[in-house]
Amino acid sequence: MLRLLRLLIAAAAAVYLIVFAVQNRGTVDLVLWPGLVPISLPVWGLTLAAIVTGVVLSGIAIWLGGWGWRSRASEAQRKLRNQELRRQSAERREEEVAAQQAAARRKAAESQKGTIAAAPALAAPAHGTKPLALSSG
Repeated sequence: MLRLLRLLIAAAAAVYLIVFAVQNRGTVDLVLWPGLVPISLPVWGLTLAAIVTGVVLSGIAIWLGGWGWRSRASEAQRKLRNQELRRQSAERREEEVAAQQAAARRKAAESQKGTIAAAPALAAPAHGTKPLALSSG
């Protein structure tokens, strides 16, 4: 829908410019300071050049006006990226420390295994015992 609207506006502008150019074919003498020689231009060409110049200059002014916002945004992005990198490196360091601690505990447990007698496994029930019966009611 938006594409159709843009197309209609562009078509209307093109028709308007064509009609304007056909109706304003007369010439105008233009002398730019400090020029001495006048330049003969059609009215439609001079008008179109003035419009294009105004659009370009106002675009440059708007772009320069947004410079501060863009620089602040890029600085904020840079800070966020640096914080993210620091967070990731801290997480990696924490994981490495946790892995080292786990390895040290494992090594300590293995070294103590030989000195401390292991607890006996759960004994199987003796022969002749009956399982517990649940009574209903």
